[in-house]
Amino acid sequence: MQIKTWSNFSKRVNSTKQPLDSAATTKDVTLKDMCDILAPSFILNSTDFDINYVQAFGNYYFAQCINLDGHRTEIKCSLDHLATFKTQIGSYNGLINYCSASSDVTITDPRNNPTDLITASATTFSLSGVTFNTVGGYVLGVLSDNVSGSVGVVDYYTMTQAQMTAFCQELYSQNFIQQLVDQAFYSAIDSFISCIWLPMTGIGGGSTAIHIGRETMTAQGGHIADRIVSFNSGLTILNFSSHSGGAGSAMTYLEKAPYCTGILYLPFIGFVPIDMDVASFTKSIALDGYIDILTGDIVYNVKYGAYRVSTYNGNVATKVPISAASYDAVGTATGAITSIGGVAASIFGGLAGKGASVVLGGLGAAVGGAASAVKSSELHTMINGGNSSAIGANLGTSPYALIIQNEPTETNLLAFQAKHGMPYFKVATVSSCGGFVQCADASVSIPGDGAEQDTVNSYLNAGIYYE
Repeated sequence: MQIKTWSNFSKRVNSTKQPLDSAATTKDVTLKDMCDILAPSFILNSTDFDINYVQAFGNYYFAQCINLDGHRTEIKCSLDHLATFKTQIGSYNGLINYCSASSDVTITDPRNNPTDLITASATTFSLSGVTFNTVGGYVLGVLSDNVSGSVGVVDYYTMTQAQMTAFCQELYSQNFIQQLVDQAFYSAIDSFISCIWLPMTGIGGGSTAIHIGRETMTAQGGHIADRIVSFNSGLTILNFSSHSGGAGSAMTYLEKAPYCTGILYLPFIGFVPIDMDVASFTKSIALDGYIDILTGDIVYNVKYGAYRVSTYNGNVATKVPISAASYDAVGTATGAITSIGGVAASIFGGLAGKGASVVLGGLGAAVGGAASAVKSSELHTMINGGNSSAIGANLGTSPYALIIQNEPTETNLLAFQAKHGMPYFKVATVSSCGGFVQCADASVSIPGDGAEQDTVNSYLNAGIYYE
């Protein structure tokens, strides 16, 4: 019988590559006894040890030559399933997981695992409409018969630290306390509604004299015309690593999990996660929101590109218990920070026929002049927290995004794509995918018994080169 043989033919085991007929040599051989078609052996009546590939019975075989007796050669063959059934494999239509023909390089490739090599890129957001700082200012709410604006029965004033100092000095003067006493229907617990410190300056309107009850103080503050302060950052481009593996900016799957994670710091909220699947698409984040300066409530809206995807709520205010009644039990805490409420409450509490709600040390004897023992500068420091290391430089006042990227195991992405294909995850024919092709649960219809079919399907599920 005759077979076609090739010498030094080069191909991969998991390839459908077939040799050129023009390069074949026809040999007369004898089929060795007790052989099967999957692994036949042929006897060649000459020595030729370069033969490594054979075609016989319509099949392709890998061949190994053995010297029999110095003048004959045994050609031991094993079926090359992929070359033999190339036509059936090429026409197979099924789910393709990976292939070299895929042009979608945005899909995360789970085979190329991330390493511990990390690059971190930070992006700072500049907020317009508000500036957080450690100096800050105060918002004071008092009952007054001089209420202006649309704030109801309470007048709200903003104060700088200097204005708060002046307010404290005047509030602790014996003359002003007596003026309040003369208005017997007022008490400090009722007059001082709230006081908060905000890490913001430049809020409120122009300065005007503070009005408590019917009394107008020399101390001044800014009337609040609009309690809502809006802010936004505009669209801010995120900083990603420059690593591209030779593929430029195309390999965007490196900007997604598991290669890439992101965290966003929002002042007074903390760290929140960034959705890298969305961020890698938009490459930008915008922040907007507002602050209610009467309560300190802050709302952040996070937008990826033009898409608003999350909202976070927090509070920027520090409560200053300037009155014992302002914040329930907060004003009863030991410390001169509550002295304003303590002094005034003891006076007006007695006038109203009630016991004082707070008496701190000798401060309850305000009418007797004990209040003057507390210096206004010391009180100001206690109220504004200027002696606290927890505020100041430790206050994070600017939002920022941190993008952390891990390098892939295979850093030469173009070479990796050529060798292992790229994620595809679509139904297609094998022949249309070309190069490396890996199927999902393949079921190719071929002639032969079940073992041959299982072998072909196993090759396809593990990955072949269709060429």
